Amino acid sequence: MTNPYAPPPQQQHRGKGPLIWSWVSVAFGVLCVISLSNVHGLGGLIGNTLFGIGIAVPGAWWLWNNHQYDKALESYKQQSASNAYLSNLLQDSDPHIVAGMGTLQPPERPNMRWPLVTIVALALVFIGSGMS
Repeated sequence: MTNPYAPPPQQQHRGKGPLIWSWVSVAFGVLCVISLSNVHGLGGLIGNTLFGIGIAVPGAWWLWNNHQYDKALESYKQQSASNAYLSNLLQDSDPHIVAGMGTLQPPERPNMRWPLVTIVALALVFIGSGMS
């Protein structure tokens, strides 16, 4: 009989590419916001700020969602390990206790809503560029 609480096989990672590009996007957006030294007037200040935020939004959104998924996956792994350990301590005469633990569902990757994020980011970039 296989243990229903055994942790799942290791999931394949997508590589470091998205992580690197997300940090590049956030860093470039922050640099755009910080580079307000040659701004002329309040419109330029607001424009550069909106432009920088628009550049940083996709990368920050990916980093946030990836962080939330990693936290959920880590919690799932800890709970799976705990349930596997506890189920090994129980006797064959205690199936109702093992059944009461329930089965854990692995977390799913969040819906990133990229069309909405893209529209918001492009709108901020275009509005910011127009105000500068």
